[in-house]
Formats: sequence, structure tokens, C-alpha cells
Amino acid sequence: MINPHLPQPASLRCRQIIIDPSGVTIVVETTTPTGLFQICGRPSGRIHSRYTRMLADLPWQCRIVRWCLEVRKFFCDTPDCSRRVFTERLANVADVHARKATRLDEALTGIAFACGGEGGSRLAGGLGMPTSPDTLLRRIRRASSSPCSTPRVLGVDEWAVRRGQEYGAILCDLEARHPVNLLEERSAESFPAWLTRHPGVQIISRDRAGCYAQGANTGAPDATQVADRWHLLDNLRKALPRMLDRRSAPAPASACPRPSKPAQPRPTR
Repeated sequence: MINPHLPQPASLRCRQIIIDPSGVTIVVETTTPTGLFQICGRPSGRIHSRYTRMLADLPWQCRIVRWCLEVRKFFCDTPDCSRRVFTERLANVADVHARKATRLDEALTGIAFACGGEGGSRLAGGLGMPTSPDTLLRRIRRASSSPCSTPRVLGVDEWAVRRGQEYGAILCDLEARHPVNLLEERSAESFPAWLTRHPGVQIISRDRAGCYAQGANTGAPDATQVADRWHLLDNLRKALPRMLDRRSAPAPASACPRPSKPAQPRPTR
């Protein structure tokens, strides 16, 4: 019986589903007749032994779902192979030594990028995918992304590794509206080193930090440096009250109208 709820219904078979208050446990076994060894690239059908892997999967109606997956080990019949026994790989199901299914990994990575650490942890826990904020942040750092081209308009600002203690620098492509790189430190050495490795930046939008100005002068001397929008608005917010205070002089006393006396009531006879 093919179960459409499994990621690879052609190679996995559901033997039993156990529902209890703690969640849903699905007993699964593999059905492929042979296993492919990754080192020598040759298949084998001689089974050496079996063992059980516990994998977390996507939730079902906000219930935690676990797989009890029976995995096989095969003999390698290639004479010149360096290993005699290998474990079958589960392509598009789970990575080697992973404790979560691939589709659950992808869902948690998407939550991490959308909500961050603390917010993503609260959201994932409510959806039946409990995880910690630090784990989500590690997923963001581990996620493989396509190499970004050198931006024409580069934005640089600080970001807190540990708020109040350790700060780095974030580099963004302001035209494409996405981050380009994260620098582990906020210094006048790391920023120009990155600019030297990525020539072609024409405009650098930065804050008032001296290390960014010095780094831009060193790494991209031909680039135009401008203040970013937030700092322009912040400068305007601070300068406007001072300008109005200087412009508004106190009014002279002669210009102030005299207060009118209240009308006296007429005496009654």
C-alpha cells in the first residue's frame, strides 16, 4: 500500500501508525531491493543487518510526528572496495546522521529566515515543530545560498552578535534589497578587506561610524559615500527642534495685548 504522506512513497512503506497524547509515531521500512554504496558507486542486494532510526517529521494537526524507520546495512561485493559493509542512503528523505526529515529541515529553515530565533522558536513550537532559538540561528548560518554578485549600491551597518558586548557589520545590496555578507567584527580592517575582494562598488551608504568611513576610503576610494535614510531622518529629528528654538525669539511686551477687565455687574435698586 502506497502512503502519499511519506516523502518517497515508492521506496518507503508504512507498517503501523501509533497515535498517543505525546504525538504520532509512524513505523516505516524501506522497500528498495538494493542499496547503492557511495564510495564505489555499485549496488548490492546482500543484507548485513538492520537498525532503527528515529526521525522527526512535519506535524499532523499540530501534533508531533516521529518516524520509527528501519534501515538496512548491505555487504559490498566489490573486491577492491575499502569498506565491506555500508548503510543505505535515504535520498530526499533524511541526511546522514540527521534526526529530522529533509522536509522538516526545510520548513524550520524557512521559519528561521522569516522570524529569526526567538520568534521562530515560538511559532515552530505552536505548530508542533519544537526547536530552540539557537538551533534556528545555526540553520541560518548553515544555509547554503547562491554567491551574490558585487552590488553597485552597498549599505553597511552594525548588527549585534551579543547586544552591548559584541558587534559585527552587515552588508546589503540596496538595489536588490537583500543581505550580501555578515562580517564578524566591526573594524576598519575587515570592511576594506571585503571591498578589496569585491571591486565594483560605486555608492556606499553608511552610518556616522568612523571605522566605516575609514574602511570605505581604503577599500573603495572611488566610491561615493552617502548617509543612509535612517540616519538622515534621525539627524533631521534632532536638528529641527534646535533650529526652531533659535528662530523663535520671545515676543516683546508691547506686542502683547492687554487683558480686558471683566465687566462689573450693575447694582440693583
